Amino acid sequence: MAGVRTPAVKPAPKSRWRTKPHRRRKRLSKAPKPKPDDPAQSARFIEAAKALEVDETGEAFDKAFKRIVPEKRTPTQSDGRPK
Repeated sequence: MAGVRTPAVKPAPKSRWRTKPHRRRKRLSKAPKPKPDDPAQSARFIEAAKALEVDETGEAFDKAFKRIVPEKRTPTQSDGRPK
């Protein structure tokens, strides 16, 4: 059967409907507005901080942080001099 051609198969017509489900993008909502500051609650917070003798400079935090995190060392050459 040399020379016998098989009929060409036509591709199926494309459907007008999508084959994969459509994914909608979620809308990014605006950031929520912060609630108004309550002056009475703020005053209670400040009084509590003063009663606990909290410093506002952050020196105690820096001191504690330096205890936990070692100082960053500068890279040195083999003879001990900084690069």
